[in-house]
Formats: sequence, C-alpha cells, structure tokens
Amino acid sequence: MVHGDDDIRQDLKDIAGTREAMTKKLEMLEDRVHGTIREVRMKAQDIIEGAEDATARMTRALNPFSIFERNPLVVVSGVAVAAYLLGQYLHGRWNISEDEYAKPESPPVYHPATQHLEPYAKRLAS
Repeated sequence: MVHGDDDIRQDLKDIAGTREAMTKKLEMLEDRVHGTIREVRMKAQDIIEGAEDATARMTRALNPFSIFERNPLVVVSGVAVAAYLLGQYLHGRWNISEDEYAKPESPPVYHPATQHLEPYAKRLAS
C-alpha cells in the first residue's frame, strides 16, 4: 500500500502542477484577449475621430462663408460670370428681334370695286 500512496501523492502533485500551469496559461490568454479588445477599441476610436474630422472638414469646405473667407476673388468672379450669363439669357428672351415675329398686317378693308378683302396698305398705295 505504501507504493499506492506514493503514486496517489505523485498524481496529486502532477494535478496541482497541471492546475497551476493551466491557470497561468488561462491568465496569459485572458491578458491577450483584453489586449486585443483594447487594440480594437483604440482603432475604433481612431476611425470615429477620423470620420468626425473628415465631416468637420467637409462641412467647412462646403460652407459658402468659409469659401468666401478663403477665396474671395474666386467667389466674386463666379458671381460676376453667373450674373453675366443670366443677363445674356434674359436679354435674349426679352429683346427678340422684329424678324422673329411676324409683323401684323393692316386690318382688311372691304373694297367695293373688287368685292374682296384687301389689306389697308395696298388700298392706300393705289
């Protein structure tokens, strides 16, 4: 029986050693998992901050007042060109030449000698 007690004690020591080794390995694995989670959180924060910065830059880039502050000459030139083009368009629409419209003829007048309608201008010319 003495030999059996030594085997059991040795098995208990082996079990205790295995338990300690497994505990250390689990702690190492836990540290790795926590480290990975920290890295993912940091990367996610960096991405969120980058998106916020990009949004702020885009908002500033599309803000007309900001554009005018940075490039007033470009804005004034653009407005002048737009006003010129609008003026040309409206001038063309409002000032149509006389050739584009048919001139109205004189109202027809009844001519008793010929018994037909004739324009007033022709009647006066004769």
